[in-house]
Amino acid sequence: MFKNEDLRSPELYLRAFLPLLIFFLTARLAAQYETTTLSQCPLGEELLRNYHFEDALYQFKECLDANPEDIYLISKMAYCQVKSGRLAGARDSYKKILACDPADVSALNQLGSLYIRSMDYARAQESYARLIAIDSLNAYYFKKYAEVSLKRSDLVSAVLFYSRGLELDPNDLEIIMALLPIYLELKLFDEAGALLSQGKCLDSNSVRLCAYAARLAYVKKDYNGVVREVGHCFSLGADSSSSLRKMLGIALFFTSDYGRSLNVFQSMIRSGTESEMVHYYMGMNYRELGELQKAARHFEKAIELAVSGNISNYYTYLGICYEEMGDYLSSIKMYKEAYRISEDKILLYHLARNYDAYYGDKKTALLYYQTYLKSNDTANRDIMDYSGKRISELKEVIHFSIDTLE
Repeated sequence: MFKNEDLRSPELYLRAFLPLLIFFLTARLAAQYETTTLSQCPLGEELLRNYHFEDALYQFKECLDANPEDIYLISKMAYCQVKSGRLAGARDSYKKILACDPADVSALNQLGSLYIRSMDYARAQESYARLIAIDSLNAYYFKKYAEVSLKRSDLVSAVLFYSRGLELDPNDLEIIMALLPIYLELKLFDEAGALLSQGKCLDSNSVRLCAYAARLAYVKKDYNGVVREVGHCFSLGADSSSSLRKMLGIALFFTSDYGRSLNVFQSMIRSGTESEMVHYYMGMNYRELGELQKAARHFEKAIELAVSGNISNYYTYLGICYEEMGDYLSSIKMYKEAYRISEDKILLYHLARNYDAYYGDKKTALLYYQTYLKSNDTANRDIMDYSGKRISELKEVIHFSIDTLE
């Protein structure tokens, strides 16, 4: 403790009270800064806190008239412009901030976002490139640059920048979700599988990841895997969307579970998602179950709804149904229509067989067998060999029928 006589010494007095004096001066300066910076437009701040963006914008503009270069006020005004839909004005405000400080990351981020909303992807990409130049270890900037690249259909850049972002932040599930459909589209199935494993470690109950796992199994023709993954999706509470049900129905067909496959497609029709694909697979299921008339009706419906390039397949299977029912005249009509559309060589063989079975006069059948043989369908060597043999037999039959007439 100081004695009373010590306090009469100026040097000792300063030593005793200087720390306290500095504390009070610092607190006063901080309060002054807060008053001039955060509360220089108190009405605007209050309106902003209560989501009255248009009124807050007016107040900030009024305050800005007195301080036209105040970045804090410009940023508040820009925020209100964004929230009240004045996007062009917001862009101008953020550009004004960047004119004062080209490295203002907040303004660059907001400007990039605004350019995306206005579909000006080139300028958005430029904004995120500037951010990467400022901070090349920020995963978020790489992710945003990749998002814009994807919008510009630049898959190579999207993959490169997403991948770099994931290197910087391996726990970013958004990047994993963004990369998965790209890998599936590019048929990079091993990479997609590795990403799925990484994602499931982060969130094992993600419905979206489960749906991607089902899709990966589907494109790899792992139909048992599709059934398993779609079932898992539903157990997690996924909506029974048409895409999941479609994959499930097709997978059940290819695993020979025709009854369950039919149930899936029937539920799709009941829910209003009728399509040519649904009726095609219903026809295929009914045919496998031996219900040929029902199968034929669904192939006919598939033809009626057809907008894809698969219509020749529908005619072909309709022809097969008629042939299996012994209605060769109808099957011939269907095969002819299928061949007119697709010019698939094998249809010439089907026409030859049906003419052979239906007509006593074998000349037309012989003609179709010969035409098929000339098509050189090397993918079906056994059928070509049979056709060659049948041509010899029919020539002999026709020869003897001529002799008999003579």
